[in-house]
Amino acid sequence: MPEVISAEHAVAAAVPASMAVVLVRTANVVEGESVLVEAASGAIGGYLARLAKERGARVVATAGAGKPVPDADEVLDHNDPDWRQEVPEGIDVLFESVGGPRAAELTTKLVPRGRILAYGLLSGEFPTYSVAALAGRGLTLIGFGGLDAYAEDVAAARAEALGLVAGGTLTPVLDRTYPLADVAAAHARVESREGVGKVVLIP
Repeated sequence: MPEVISAEHAVAAAVPASMAVVLVRTANVVEGESVLVEAASGAIGGYLARLAKERGARVVATAGAGKPVPDADEVLDHNDPDWRQEVPEGIDVLFESVGGPRAAELTTKLVPRGRILAYGLLSGEFPTYSVAALAGRGLTLIGFGGLDAYAEDVAAARAEALGLVAGGTLTPVLDRTYPLADVAAAHARVESREGVGKVVLIP
């Protein structure tokens, strides 16, 4: 771990930043593309937005009303039930973390041969896609929901991710720290979804 990173920041960044590095690399985001990042005020989403921006992409992001996404060119309120209708057309890469039955609506916003990387289920339900709709437009769907397929990649990316944090490219998203004795309060904070970033327990 680079010495310039505190233990709390390293804990907050290690896994989500490593996952973001692998996701962006797998998506092969290139300069000039348009990227949609769902839940971009969260840990992984925020890192995805930053890394895509570093590669020269235009970033469209979703977040709760009032939650900041510093690296987004456009932010949509994902608490609005019709936010998907506001997504501009011409999206090259979709980082899908919400899931649910309405996820497929976004396929019409992607360019032919666009890429979808499904890595989260914030809605609690898997996204449902029509194979015909994907194949008909040449869309690529990559599942990233479980770590089994990418565990080695994520582990290998950890040093790079922490190096990006140490160098200032990525900023750890730390909401609050709690002593281990206050684990119940920490859990309540996470469940409230009021914070932005990771909640870290201090032994």
